[in-house]
Amino acid sequence: MSDPQETQCELLREHLEAARSNLLGEMREEYVLNLRLAANTLNCVADAQRRRRLKKLLDELQKAV
Repeated sequence: MSDPQETQCELLREHLEAARSNLLGEMREEYVLNLRLAANTLNCVADAQRRRRLKKLLDELQKAV
């Protein structure tokens, strides 16, 4: 059985990859949704400073749409 945090980080990676694909495919609603889903899985990032930077980046990307 895998570590729950590893699973969460895999979900984070999947949401970020999906957001990229959505952006390239000009699917804005799906892009924003995947950014939100990615933000909801940031708790897997152990380093608090890195987690805050990622949250800030995801928030900025959502606002830029």
